[in-house]
Amino acid sequence: IGRYLGDRWAREVVEFESAMNSYPEVMECWAMSGGYDYLLRVVTPDLDGYNHFLRTRLLSLSCVDHVETGFALERVVDRTALPLQHLAYRQVSESR
Repeated sequence: IGRYLGDRWAREVVEFESAMNSYPEVMECWAMSGGYDYLLRVVTPDLDGYNHFLRTRLLSLSCVDHVETGFALERVVDRTALPLQHLAYRQVSESR
C-alpha cells in the first residue's frame, strides 16, 4: 500500500504512525521518499479481510488523502545473505 499525506504534515505524521503501530495487520511501515509518504506491508487472511482493513481502518483516518494498492504476484528473488564479497574485493583494489 502506498500512502500520501496531506498538507497538515506534522500532525498527520503522529496520527498515521500511531495508527499503523496499533493495527496488527500492518507488518511493516516504511517512511518513503519519492511518490508517496509511506509504504505498508499488510497481511490479511483474504481479499475480504483486506477490504475490511482498508475501509474500516486505513480510509477512516482523517490524515489519509489517497491510497494506492498493489499485490505481489510472484516472488522473483528472496535473498537473506548479504552479498559482501564485492565489498572485500573493492577494499583490496582501493588499497593498491
